[in-house]
Amino acid sequence: MRGEIAATRRGGRGGVPKALSRWRFPYYDSEFRYAGSPISALQGLDSGTRVIYIGTFSKTLFPALRIGYLVVPKHLARDFVAARSTFDIQPPISDQPVLAKFIADGHFASHTRRMRGIYEKRHHTLVASLKTTFGNDLSISSTGAGLHLIVTTHGRLLGRNDDRSVVERATKRGLILHAVSGYCVKQNRSGEFLVGFGTVNEATIPRAVSTLHRAFFDER
Repeated sequence: MRGEIAATRRGGRGGVPKALSRWRFPYYDSEFRYAGSPISALQGLDSGTRVIYIGTFSKTLFPALRIGYLVVPKHLARDFVAARSTFDIQPPISDQPVLAKFIADGHFASHTRRMRGIYEKRHHTLVASLKTTFGNDLSISSTGAGLHLIVTTHGRLLGRNDDRSVVERATKRGLILHAVSGYCVKQNRSGEFLVGFGTVNEATIPRAVSTLHRAFFDER
């Protein structure tokens, strides 16, 4: 999960952001943010040379579109275009002007606002259902943005099962659950799980959480 850079790290001596001592790659979470005010663009605190924005329309529109984008400093644009041409076949040419017009006409902004409201309700329903169903046996990590939560086992669940067993039981019950440890190379993140809500109907979330509870406790 990605989190925002704290304001104290954004502003440094003489107005130079401390966070920009290295390259920064902000991603898509700001488009689906449910708590607080919109986060100002990190690029606005920079001279325009240290921030690269990475995004994809697979999250904001639909996965089959398979169009992503980079917003890079002007002096790097030529190098990135050259590098991109060596990777694979380009996205369908016919889709790109259609998407560009969709954005220019304001439809993408309207779609994003509408989906933000839908995802916000799903997010709040999922958090409330997890707290009600699991109590102190799970803690919830959420940045208030994006389409996923991370839950961590505590209490009666602590050390009760290995991650793979929990994922397998959840899969058998028709749920999609990912262990965070599967994304780690060195860091030990056992007992942490990635829970998504992007494609789940809000009305089905409480029932799905009850099913998840049975999977964690290996109950029928």
